[in-house]
Amino acid sequence: MSRMPFKAREAPGKLLRAGYEIKRQSGSHVVLRHPDGRQTYVAMHPDILPGA
Repeated sequence: MSRMPFKAREAPGKLLRAGYEIKRQSGSHVVLRHPDGRQTYVAMHPDILPGA
C-alpha cells in the first residue's frame, strides 16, 4: 500500500486552495464541496503510530 504524500490534517487546506468549500463537519469527518458539484470527505482522525 502506498503512503499519502501529506497528512490528513493538511488535506482540507489543499482542497480549499483547489476551490473546495467546507460544507459541514460530522464528528471527525469534514465534508468539502467544489462549486462544480464534486464532493469529498476527509477523516480527521489522530495519527496512529505503528505498534501502538
